[in-house]
Amino acid sequence: MEYHPDQFQGLDWVEQKKRQKLEHEKEEVKTLSVNEKSLRRIEFLKQDGIGLAERDCPWQAIGRWDEALEIPVEGKSDKDLGHERLLDMKAQCLIQLHEWEPAIESAQASVKIDPLWWPGLQTLGRAYLGYGKLQEAVTCFSKALHLNPESDELRNEDLAFASDLLEREKSGDRTWKPLKEPSEHSDDEDDDFEITDEMKRELFPPKMQFPKNN
Repeated sequence: MEYHPDQFQGLDWVEQKKRQKLEHEKEEVKTLSVNEKSLRRIEFLKQDGIGLAERDCPWQAIGRWDEALEIPVEGKSDKDLGHERLLDMKAQCLIQLHEWEPAIESAQASVKIDPLWWPGLQTLGRAYLGYGKLQEAVTCFSKALHLNPESDELRNEDLAFASDLLEREKSGDRTWKPLKEPSEHSDDEDDDFEITDEMKRELFPPKMQFPKNN
């Protein structure tokens, strides 16, 4: 089959348009203010972190979000910058890694920024639950359910599970164990007990649910 040279004239035009668009984007970036560049960088790091977390690279994801949290933006508060969501996602990854104390710290920081954001309270409750702080977990789940009473997951899974464990602990039933690592110097006989695989599935769903912007 023979091709006429005129058939390929349009390709040069397409490439030219691509180059023009790229040059325009470069010029646009040059004219951005420091704040606008910072906001773009934060959003990029946030989305890159989400992608890494979804590809089972939690430590790399945490690194991206930590970098985003360190970027200053003049005139913007932590809430304006969505830091509570970055901290919440970081806490979720730390929960998956069973890094309980850092998970609690990150989730607490998220809730401090926005005390009325129910997903943050849910994440904090799950961190407390994994660390064995059952009363704190129940309190967090109860607050989250009060803010989002239509959530069956909060009512029938998180709160019900934590409440059941709390009642069993109060009654002296210690056939479960918090998922924290025992102290090297611990003499607590309860360290022999392990949480069941079924409990793990109930407590920590296989896929993390990252917060939406609404």
